[in-house]
Amino acid sequence: MKRMKALKRPQSKIGWIAVLAMLIAAAAGGWYKAAGRQAETVAIADVALAPHDTVDDLMAAADLVVAAVPTGSKRNVVKGRWRDPDGWTLTEIRVEKIIKADADPPSGMEAEEGGRIFMSEPYFVATRWFPPRKVKIIYEDYTELKKGMRYVLFLKWSPRSATYGVYALHYGKYNIDGLDAEESGLSSERFRELKKEMQQTFAS
Repeated sequence: MKRMKALKRPQSKIGWIAVLAMLIAAAAGGWYKAAGRQAETVAIADVALAPHDTVDDLMAAADLVVAAVPTGSKRNVVKGRWRDPDGWTLTEIRVEKIIKADADPPSGMEAEEGGRIFMSEPYFVATRWFPPRKVKIIYEDYTELKKGMRYVLFLKWSPRSATYGVYALHYGKYNIDGLDAEESGLSSERFRELKKEMQQTFAS
């Protein structure tokens, strides 16, 4: 008696296509996730940045001037459309000394020596989707406050963020303990002159 040959089941093209699609999707997902972790820094020029040649100019323009130390607590805030985002970073500072007090501070934003307040810094991190990446957007030559370092901050009330914000970008913050290497690398001659004056006046 002859044995009947086993019939081979034809492989499904649809099945292979589905498997291939899953592999491509997994690979793309892994690339997208890895790309999203990459950070890129973009500096934006601010044509409205007002020049300040003396400490007295800054003092007169600011609402609140303090010597303070950032605690390390920060929150990224992003507003606007994905193609044209806007935002800032909320940073908590511990106020060591009040150099100039706001005569009429908003409710809940009264600064006290030894107390803590949240203020805004002119930079934020946004997500770009095509290609996927994280973008740190800063204004002019501003460098972010570093945890535990000592600064003199010239602050102005900002209705946009409902906080005090650094006034005049990098001309409104000065590291006075000499520990912020990033700020020390700024090349503006006017900034260096103002910083020297800050250190001589407020370092003690």
